[in-house]
Amino acid sequence: DPAGTRPNPGGAGSVRDRFANNTIPASRFDRVGKSVTDLYPDPQFAIAARNYVNNPIHATRFHNATLRGDLRITDRDSLFGRFSFDDGEFLRQSILPEPATTGTRREQPARSVGLGYTRVLSPNMVHEFRFAWNRVGVDQDGTVPKNEIVPGALAPDVTSSIPAFNVTGFQGIGAQPPNFGNIPLVKTSGVWNLSDNLSAVRGKHTLRAGFDYQLIRIRTFATLQGRGSFNFTGVFSQDPQRRPGTGSPVADLLLGLPNAITIGTTSTSEERAHNF
Repeated sequence: DPAGTRPNPGGAGSVRDRFANNTIPASRFDRVGKSVTDLYPDPQFAIAARNYVNNPIHATRFHNATLRGDLRITDRDSLFGRFSFDDGEFLRQSILPEPATTGTRREQPARSVGLGYTRVLSPNMVHEFRFAWNRVGVDQDGTVPKNEIVPGALAPDVTSSIPAFNVTGFQGIGAQPPNFGNIPLVKTSGVWNLSDNLSAVRGKHTLRAGFDYQLIRIRTFATLQGRGSFNFTGVFSQDPQRRPGTGSPVADLLLGLPNAITIGTTSTSEERAHNF
């Protein structure tokens, strides 16, 4: 019982009293800790470890197409245009059922446009103009409604799910699917490219001159530390005189005693680059 921690009268360190029958009385349960513990599903097997098995169903869907047109305006002039799109949709689930953990719904839209104009100035001279635009993005969020559980544990612009409660030796509450975390996340990357080239043939030589310009713009909103985390290792319910093999991370959770808390803010950035 961490409430009974006191100096060791017989030597160094401190001592604690064991809970009666090695059981925490319900009157000592922390309200938040008890509500988080209740999110764990009932075990499927009467064993201490690996007593819950789940194989969640994931979904992936893609839509893509490319359209192109070519136009011969005159014997010297030609024009082409191209448009492509690629839309990806993903649904990933975590191991524990909601709302103990959250799933992630992600959309990955991509668009691409290309235009080109070619003019034959003479039998040995050609002028080419090209324009291209590409944009890719990621927009993902959780499938569980926003619930701070602990006031202030989620940044104001976090729109879904709950904080992370990491309990040593157990699947964390509030966990996100592998490789689909950091929710919400919104990221776009756009690239604009202009080029103008002149090619000429002089005898055995080919001469080329031109100009190329590229604009890159990246916008990112990421949750990062905007989703608080609470870690429970069992340190507060251990026997201070014999820590190995004593204490329980779940007991610390029920008592509302995390050994580490992390809380911060979300991150917003905008990057630009001009290349010539």
